[in-house]
Amino acid sequence: MEPDNIGVLRRWLEAVNRRDPEAMAAETHPEFSFIPILAALEGRVYAGEPGIRQWLAEMEDHWDYFETCPEDFEDLGDRVLAFGHWRARGRASGVTLDGQPATWLAHIRDGTLFRQRTYTDRAEALAAAGITEDELVTGDARMESANVCLIRRFLEAVNRRDADTMHACMHPRSEFIPIMAALEGRVYRGEEGLRQWLADMADHWEYFETCPQVFRDLPGDRVIGFGHWRARGRASGVEIEGQPATWLAKIEEGQIIRSRTFTDRAEALAEAAITEADLAIDGTER
Repeated sequence: MEPDNIGVLRRWLEAVNRRDPEAMAAETHPEFSFIPILAALEGRVYAGEPGIRQWLAEMEDHWDYFETCPEDFEDLGDRVLAFGHWRARGRASGVTLDGQPATWLAHIRDGTLFRQRTYTDRAEALAAAGITEDELVTGDARMESANVCLIRRFLEAVNRRDADTMHACMHPRSEFIPIMAALEGRVYRGEEGLRQWLADMADHWEYFETCPQVFRDLPGDRVIGFGHWRARGRASGVEIEGQPATWLAKIEEGQIIRSRTFTDRAEALAEAAITEADLAIDGTER
């Protein structure tokens, strides 16, 4: 059964996607205000139903479509956090943006939205909510399956470049296709492949960090994870931040037998043979 506060934020975001001002206003407190992504960059605040209608009119002017895609919700009492991404297409430019990370923070009063802000920086959202990543992981761990815990341990080991822990998570016949390898058509196999990949990473990157936000168990002993990655090139010094990533893993005998990282969320979903609607149903029932 979904907590009422989560339902308030979920219905608000669904109404945003429909551009339904009446449904949006129905979820809000009389003193409601909100700061969507672009408004945050400009220091703007929209207040009440007039603000909702003004924002929708501006969205209509600038975007062919704009869709929020929340994937996971955290009930924090009088606050709710939602993690996911957004996608849109500019009306004038025709440029499509997909898989852009987003975190929604809502303050609830009298069963309605009192304040709502959208963040592109997850860490900034957590700080505003007064919660840490460790506290989120502790809460998630109570519900996580063994398969999800396995993938989480593996990605944490990737960030530490901990070859022994990575190897312990992987099946002896494992195939590992990280982002750059997928672009080059390469596959790393077994323990030797993992150690080769770590050596390649040390050559090319000062740091490389996976930042998974949401995991879902899939049929057939599979796990899919959504988040982003960040890195800094060793030779160029260029920093790359907030790049969307989807991890898809197959589990066999309690170890990862195949893992691939995708930059294209839609490609990952197609590979997993699931749809966005399937994920939405799963999120509702969780």
